[in-house]
Amino acid sequence: MAGTYVVDLRQTFSSAFLMSAGAKTKFGSNEQDISQSGERKWSVEAAVTFHSNGMKASSEVISVTITGPASDPAAAIPPGSPVEFEGFRIGFSAPERAGDRIRGGKPWFQASGVRPASAQRPAVQPKGE
Repeated sequence: MAGTYVVDLRQTFSSAFLMSAGAKTKFGSNEQDISQSGERKWSVEAAVTFHSNGMKASSEVISVTITGPASDPAAAIPPGSPVEFEGFRIGFSAPERAGDRIRGGKPWFQASGVRPASAQRPAVQPKGE
């Protein structure tokens, strides 16, 4: 399923905590990656917990690419702090056949920014209420 999807974070994650952030580097290099439009790319790792919908909650660390800022967008946020992503999107790399194996089809995450989470999040209301 090709495409990019905008995600409502408050409906998806019950928490997101900054783990680390820094320049996103080109594969096999120490050189910072640059977008096709010439903007710098940054990588922000966050530990997120997914809403459970009646099941046990699930947590993992995701890497979110933020493109544009001249300096690290998370530099002023201490690791371990709760964060919110602005303009959060998810997409999937296209699966490719490599001999008898299939590679790709993995999710990727992007956002337009990251900021400390507000001290109080509004309660999530079930749909229809």
